[in-house]
Amino acid sequence: MSLLNSILELNAKQLQGSLAAAEYDRLYNDMTERFRQQIDTIDNKSAFVREVLQRANLAMSDDERHLALLMLSELSGQSLSEQDLNAFLNGEKDIEL
Repeated sequence: MSLLNSILELNAKQLQGSLAAAEYDRLYNDMTERFRQQIDTIDNKSAFVREVLQRANLAMSDDERHLALLMLSELSGQSLSEQDLNAFLNGEKDIEL
């Protein structure tokens, strides 16, 4: 009887180990997928920021420059007023991305 109990306990531990490994694999895959999505988001933001800064640098007028910088503020979800934008251009305000 003791041998049978030992075999059953061993089988139960093996099953728990298999379940734990499967859960570990699932969590690992979830984390790597979230990481990939975050990297993609960063890459998209980076490309967007480069494009906006290029537009701001190549702008032929202040209005075009303001428009490009307003686009930059949209990336962070901020809504900038003309006063906020002027404060940013004067170095008195930051735009967080």
